[in-house]
Amino acid sequence: EISSREDFDYPPFSDIVKIIVKDINERSAKAKAQKIADYLEKTAQKIGANIEALGPSPAYIPKVKNQYIYQVVLKIINMDAQSRTQILKRVAEHATVDADPESIL
Repeated sequence: EISSREDFDYPPFSDIVKIIVKDINERSAKAKAQKIADYLEKTAQKIGANIEALGPSPAYIPKVKNQYIYQVVLKIINMDAQSRTQILKRVAEHATVDADPESIL
């Protein structure tokens, strides 16, 4: 199992982060989630890290209390903890960030 995880850069050889974006307008929620994913990939590239973004996609439950919910799941590879914290702190101003989530649904 551990060698398979290493081959595919799964934890503990990477970090998983789930980002949740909510908005009353579905297009706006999706656009915000896409903007965050693009920002993270571009920023990681600048510092020599690798981020694989899955999404944005509608959350498992896509609408709650008149708010549409989109998520982006990230696999962060080769990024030091300080850089990761700094980058995700900026994202947390606009979305909910769940580092090492129990579930990615």
